[in-house]
Amino acid sequence: MVAVAALILTLPLFHLTDYMMRVATMTGVYVIASVGWTLLGGYANQISIGQSIMFGIGAYTSTLLFSDFRLSPWIGIWAGAALAVLVAAGIGAIVFRLGGHYFALATLALAEIVRIVAIYVQPLTGGAGGVSLPFVRSSLWLLQFPLARNYYEVVAVAVLLTLALARGVLRSKLGYRLRAIRDDEVAARLAGIDVFWTKMQAFALGAVLSAIGGTFYAQVTGFVDPDSVLSITVSVQLALYAIVGGAQVWWGPLLGAALLVPLGEAMTGSGSGAAAGIAKVVYGLILIAVVVLQPEGIAGFFGRLGARSRRRAPAPEGSMTC
Repeated sequence: MVAVAALILTLPLFHLTDYMMRVATMTGVYVIASVGWTLLGGYANQISIGQSIMFGIGAYTSTLLFSDFRLSPWIGIWAGAALAVLVAAGIGAIVFRLGGHYFALATLALAEIVRIVAIYVQPLTGGAGGVSLPFVRSSLWLLQFPLARNYYEVVAVAVLLTLALARGVLRSKLGYRLRAIRDDEVAARLAGIDVFWTKMQAFALGAVLSAIGGTFYAQVTGFVDPDSVLSITVSVQLALYAIVGGAQVWWGPLLGAALLVPLGEAMTGSGSGAAAGIAKVVYGLILIAVVVLQPEGIAGFFGRLGARSRRRAPAPEGSMTC
């Protein structure tokens, strides 16, 4: 954790360009939101494809409160988180009665319904045209800055707090219950675990994190619309960052986002339309290769390296082997 914190906090000292700092900031935004997916999807293996709902709620709530009432995003961020928890409770009451592929399909359908509703509720959300966030002045209270580096400094602190929370949950009673559900849900229920309430806790906590990520996304980009924050693509991305990095460990989303977000930026921004199309194919092939060759994510690869090094380490003097 100390090594991760040192790497994240010292990044601005490398004097990167504003564009590179912006990519790093967006990476941090997606780490926060992806950890929100990991708490349920990774720790308990309950694959949700509807995390964009929470991401979009956070983005729209803070943006509308600021553009219409000039309320600080620091107020909007918690208003969005509270609304996301309420929505998560309603969704959980419906989808947690399902299991396996039916659970994933239900969250997929709900995410698409929310996106379509956001398009047609034009007086509130701006419809397909979206809502722009007006720049008032450079201020920490307004969470508006002229440089991407300033946004990064705020997001970096939020990333560290998010990772610390994910680590704490993994080692808490809730984390043990979630892992028991992942291993065998029927056995966990027979052992006395309230499966429904455990899933609901993880889902609500993940909703808070994804909504916070959505608020930071809106502040950094200055614009939100249904396709950018509520689309199925966003849900898949948040899941992919965790799966590629390692969904069963607290630092998996950090690894996945640190690899895929800059890689995606490089691929989509490469040259002409034909080059960009080829780049997307290459990006997809890389994703497939990682998922097929390393099902446990990059974290699983490091875990195996650590296990091999421990097996090869010489036994302490005086120890007995058999």
